[in-house]
Amino acid sequence: LLQFIEKPAITRKLLPGPPFTFFERKQNLIFISANGAVSFGESFDTKSEDLSEQHKDIIAVLFAPSSNGKVFYRTSHSETLLSRELSAKVRRAFGANQFEASAVLLITWSELLNEKSESNTFQATLATDSNETYAIFVYSTINWTKSGGRVAQTGFFSVDGKNDKVLDQSSSSVGEVAKVTNFNEPGVFIYRISGVEPTDPRRPEGDDYEYQQETQEYDPDDQIVECPPDPYRDKCPPTCKLVMDDQHCVLSSSSENLAGSPYSTLTNDLGQELPLQNIQQQPKTSIQRSPDLSCAPLTSSSQCHANAYCSQFRSGYCCQCEQGYIGNGAECLPQQEALRINGVFQGAINGKNVQKTELFSYIQPADGQQHTALAKINSEIGWSLLLVDSLSTPFGDRYALSIRQEFTDRQFDDQFHVNVLLSGTLPEISGPVQISIPEFEENYRVEKQGKF
Repeated sequence: LLQFIEKPAITRKLLPGPPFTFFERKQNLIFISANGAVSFGESFDTKSEDLSEQHKDIIAVLFAPSSNGKVFYRTSHSETLLSRELSAKVRRAFGANQFEASAVLLITWSELLNEKSESNTFQATLATDSNETYAIFVYSTINWTKSGGRVAQTGFFSVDGKNDKVLDQSSSSVGEVAKVTNFNEPGVFIYRISGVEPTDPRRPEGDDYEYQQETQEYDPDDQIVECPPDPYRDKCPPTCKLVMDDQHCVLSSSSENLAGSPYSTLTNDLGQELPLQNIQQQPKTSIQRSPDLSCAPLTSSSQCHANAYCSQFRSGYCCQCEQGYIGNGAECLPQQEALRINGVFQGAINGKNVQKTELFSYIQPADGQQHTALAKINSEIGWSLLLVDSLSTPFGDRYALSIRQEFTDRQFDDQFHVNVLLSGTLPEISGPVQISIPEFEENYRVEKQGKF
């Protein structure tokens, strides 16, 4: 157990053992700030008022000017009580049943004072198994979140400009940070930090913390992002779910269509009509898979779709759609047949609300075409939405735009349903204009179950 005797502004530490992974980059050199933050690879300006402007790999636990106090840190390896306890927390929070910490770094900031001599005590722990890395914050005693006129910063900051501010320290009830949690233990927060972005264990199940007033950190210099109104709030029907985008805008999304038939005649931007045929609903059929891990189960139930073939492996079987079909093997759709995506679109762009409206999309894979139409859109932002290529994501990072798309079960073989929540900023464009987008290639990776 080491102690900063004179509490220097920042201390360099070479980490023994396997490196920690932060934003997909391996790190074995860490700099510990006495003001409640750490950085990887290189030091940072400890007087910074906005860590997102540093463009360095930084973890802010509760970063703000402080005086006095003590800072301790120690490292630990596998087969210690600390590593076993942390491994158990990770497995419980993320379902990572194989995780066993092989290296641990524990940092404690004890009795840090602000100008009013109020004290804070908190900890940060990094744990890795050489593949995945997790950060655990423990807020023991928090009596202040503002010092020297600056609000404390908490979150993860990347050298490429990405950042995730995970707690709101501007609340007047400063002690409440020790009462909230994303892990069922008051004052404890745990995140997976080795992926393309920090992962909160609660997000796949509801995107919210247990304490309902927890919000994203507010910076008065930031542009205010207005969330769209939510007509279902506090009276969400049985078929709806709550989703949250990266700007912490909450949407009560229902799988039921809005009023009006989804089979009306649509008009695209070119003035061409796209008649959508009235399709008779077919009875739903489902494949009852046998628990037998064999391509030839003892029961008469099929393991794969009729247009898929089954490959047998020692550990089980794998279904794969035949040539000319797409799907996961359990369900296969003709690759060249047109598809329809109907749903709901709403958001907040450039501080202006986009009222909930119907979205219709007609996809022709054989011709490589997709036609998307919105039933009603504000003319002030309608032309800017042309930059959002078919409501896809190639411009999301460029224009600080968050696009949340949630797909639900389809009612017909060729019809899907989607709820879209758009928030952020786009360049303001006055129409009429035509926007051409050159060919591009998008790469997707699985970040976690249900999220690409």
